[in-house]
Amino acid sequence: MSNRLNGWQRLWVVLSALWLVVVVGFTVFLWPTSKTMWHRDEFIRRMPADARAHVAASYSSKWQAREDRSGVHQLLPNGAVLIVRGTPDPRLAAVRKKYPQYNDLTDSQLASALRAKFPEYADLASDDFVADEDVRKVVQAYFDVVEDATRAARWSAIGSAVLIWLAPCFGLYILGWAVAWVRRGFRASVV
Repeated sequence: MSNRLNGWQRLWVVLSALWLVVVVGFTVFLWPTSKTMWHRDEFIRRMPADARAHVAASYSSKWQAREDRSGVHQLLPNGAVLIVRGTPDPRLAAVRKKYPQYNDLTDSQLASALRAKFPEYADLASDDFVADEDVRKVVQAYFDVVEDATRAARWSAIGSAVLIWLAPCFGLYILGWAVAWVRRGFRASVV
């Protein structure tokens, strides 16, 4: 048997190389980045508990978040919107513990009522107060999770690209081998 490639094998090599160019092109075009990673609720669940405690809500887009006024809107590069709230004053928890009838009020409603009624609560943060360090901590925690998801998506894209390239190449080679085998069988019976 010769070490040279026959015509069918050469055709297979050329077609496999062309198919590789197409698969690599699509993989590069669809390459996952943190900006193209769509928001999923799973991202919030995977955040550390201390950062997750500041997330009042999360939305996939600005349009979905437009009516939520429960905290500071933080628009992220992937299009997601996190509604971030600050750390509640521990005095609010003490009031709720002492007076359970206030449990149906939000933190901002309770703080507003206490500020209006009692002078000793005048220093409670305003309803829209969220510390900058809280926002930075939440955004960083969110993007750590998004980066992990992006890395996983990239490995998945590489695996899919290899499979999408290899499966047709092997299929074409097996088909060519089968056709050549059948042809050899007909030639042998004619002789």
